[in-house]
This record gives sequence, C-alpha cells and structure tokens, in this order.
Amino acid sequence: MLNGSGVVIHTNLGRAPLPEPAIAAVAAAARGYANVELDLASGRRGTRDEHVRGLLCELTGAEDGIAVNNGAGAALLAVAAIGGGEGVAVSRGQLVEIGGGFRVPEVLAQAGVQLIEVGTTNRTHPADYELAIRERGVSAILRVHQSNFRMVGFTSQPDLGELADKMSGSTDCIWMLPPSMSGSWVRHMWRTSRIWPCARRSPIARSAT
Repeated sequence: MLNGSGVVIHTNLGRAPLPEPAIAAVAAAARGYANVELDLASGRRGTRDEHVRGLLCELTGAEDGIAVNNGAGAALLAVAAIGGGEGVAVSRGQLVEIGGGFRVPEVLAQAGVQLIEVGTTNRTHPADYELAIRERGVSAILRVHQSNFRMVGFTSQPDLGELADKMSGSTDCIWMLPPSMSGSWVRHMWRTSRIWPCARRSPIARSAT
C-alpha cells in the first residue's frame, strides 16, 4: 500500500512505518518466547509496565511512567491523578472530539473531575483562566491540541508559556497539563517545569506526570 494522503503519520494507515532496527527486533522476538511480565532476576511474576518505565523516566525526568494505547487514555489518567475530583479548566475552543469518538467532556467525566469551561469557542485569554481559578475552585488547566481541525479568523488562545508565567505567580497550586491527545507532551515539558513545585505536594500526581 502507498500512502498518497499527504499525511505522513496517518492513524488509519498504521501511523508511520517502523525503521529497520525495530522491524528486526520484532522479528527476533516473534521467533521464540518473549518476557512479557516476568521478573527474570527472581523468577516471579512482574509487571508489563516495567519494560517502558525506565525508558520513560530517563527520557522525561519523571519519577515514574506508564504507557497507554492512545492520547485519550493518557489524558484520563493524568486528570484523574492531578484533578483530585476538583475542577479542571478547559477552553471552550478545545472541547473537541477526536477519532474513535473520544470527547474531552466525557473523558473528564470518566476521570471523576468537574469540567470548568473558560473563554469562548473562538477566543480565550489568560484572564479567563485566572477568573476560573479565583472563583470556581480550579485545581488544574488542561490544554487540548486541535489535531484534526483548525479555527481561523478572529481567534485567540494563550501560549502555553504565557499561561505558565501567569500561573506561577498564583498563591494556589495550579497544575498545568500540556496539550493532550496529540503526543506533543515532551515538546512543551520544559515550559511547564516552571511551576513544578506543585508536584511536591502530591506523590500520586508526581508519578502520573
């Protein structure tokens, strides 16, 4: 099959082809038994997450890590751990539905947190988030990447770094969850580290982040 869609990493075409070393590793693993969740040192049952935990921690500097099969699952786990059943602010222009029928309001509801809508469909400003934090008990801000559509014209969304600067002066501990459902977390991680002191208050959130 040839990908003539113009989309290099295409979800419906298997995203991107594997590089030759990865293909060789898959072929080698498929020729015999593979350690899925066995602790080879003790001979006892281990955990499947152990294979990626060390790599994720090395890559991101996090204290722990877990791999899930899509961005919606990652967003659900993050807001469930960090939101703590309280309010999570999301711009009205980012209440999207992605492929597979995953909708941001439903993901937040399943995570057990309250959705706090801020701004309008086409324009959201830092002051909208500040008002929600001050008056509506917001504990986290969730940014959602518009991965499969664009809004053009009279539109505005605050830059992630701009939001981090605004929130860093707050007396409250406000979590900033970078663009979710898009796989672009690492690209923005350095900006959100400006408000990292919040992490020290929650061991559960430290692991989830």
